[in-house]
Amino acid sequence: MEKKEYKGGARSFNGAKIDDSLQINLNIKWLIQIICGISLLTYSYFRLENKLIEIERNLSIAQEQLTDMIEKHKAEDKMKVQQMEEQLQWFQKELDLNPMSWLRKGKKRK
Repeated sequence: MEKKEYKGGARSFNGAKIDDSLQINLNIKWLIQIICGISLLTYSYFRLENKLIEIERNLSIAQEQLTDMIEKHKAEDKMKVQQMEEQLQWFQKELDLNPMSWLRKGKKRK
């Protein structure tokens, strides 16, 4: 059997040497596309953020209006209930619709 000798270390490593003069070659077309992509993402982010701020502001305004309307309706309902109770008391007093009280009145009159 023949013995193989490997130079430079492990036999699975076969890569280029990286030194201090690392250069990145970019095509001008790619550079323009990267700049456009980043600017598009930034513009989209700020637009989305402004939209969310506007939605939050509108939501707070709507919540304030809703609480005002609820309070207004509660006050109106309270007044209506008071009026209905007054009317009920008047009807009970004037009409005397209780049949049991009719029997009592008849007995008292005799």
